[in-house]
Order: sequence, then C-alpha cells, then structure tokens
Amino acid sequence: MECSTYLLGELYCNATFDVQCWNFTLAGTTARGACPENHEFSIFFNDPEGYSNRKCETNGQWHKPNYTTCLSPDSIKGYPSVNALAFLGLYTLTCCYGWMLAEGTFLHFCLANAFSNKKTLVIVCCIVGWVIRQEIDQIVL
Repeated sequence: MECSTYLLGELYCNATFDVQCWNFTLAGTTARGACPENHEFSIFFNDPEGYSNRKCETNGQWHKPNYTTCLSPDSIKGYPSVNALAFLGLYTLTCCYGWMLAEGTFLHFCLANAFSNKKTLVIVCCIVGWVIRQEIDQIVL
C-alpha cells in the first residue's frame, strides 16, 4: 500500500516509480509526465505531443497511470484489432476442443472395436475434426 505525506500542512501523494518517476503531487490533482521509453507498449508511443498522467486521489493515494494519451492514431494502424484477436483466440480454442473430441472418439472406438477396420474410423474422425467442427464454428460465431 502506498503512503501519503503531509508537506506544509497539505496532503500529497508520495514520490514513486512504476516505469517512470512520479514526483510528490498535491492530493486531488493530476501529475503529468513524458511518455516512458521503457513501457511494455512504448513501441506505439510515437506521438511527439503525447504525455502520461496519473491522478493523486483526495486521500493521498495514487490512481493507476494513464499512458493512452501517449498513443497516436497512426501508431496503431496496421495492427490487428481487438476483435480480430478475440476471434482468433476463440477459433483456436474451438479447434483444440474439436480435435480432442475426434481423438477421444477414435480412442473409444479403438478400444470398443479392437479387431475392426481402423481405416474407416480414421476417415470418420477426420470428418468430425475438420468438417463438423467448421459447421459448429459457423453456428457459434
């Protein structure tokens, strides 16, 4: 937990460091700083007029820093959107579950029909893994 400090009879947030230094700040105000170069998303921070800010709450506690003002609209063009990444994640997850179903079905039939023809079973499992899973994806997505 961060501590607050009284300086000259007024409440301040303590000086602290996350990926940049934040100086003592009067409670109820917002500190403003440069965009940090060592932030995990600093490759997107190319706005020369950008800045970061962090609010010092009225109780003398720091709020989370805001680095979104460091982003310029041009810096994120050409990167996949959040919706595309969510779709890709969901698609990957359904592929994994589809293949687990196909493998489980194959193993079940191998044990249940130990002396039968496996070639037909492999074809059926491939159809379940690729065709039926794609149909389910179209219904769900």
